[in-house]
Amino acid sequence: MRHESATDPTSKIPADALIAKDDQTLVGVVTKENKVNSRPVIVLENDGKVVRLSKGVEVGERVVLNPGFETGEEVQVQPVETKF
Repeated sequence: MRHESATDPTSKIPADALIAKDDQTLVGVVTKENKVNSRPVIVLENDGKVVRLSKGVEVGERVVLNPGFETGEEVQVQPVETKF
């Protein structure tokens, strides 16, 4: 899933991309090499479907939806593009 937003300075991603680990909220971001890197994010709003972030994901970056336990740091993935 590629994050897109032309005018809003905050990022909007699907709520299914959030990872709760210890006392942090993370998002798995897919690199150019198709590897997953977990990043801390700051959630401004979460309606259960869409999350608005103030920090952590930039426009055009790809995020992992429904990450599982096997989606760890630097794991190689095969991205499938979807529109949000």
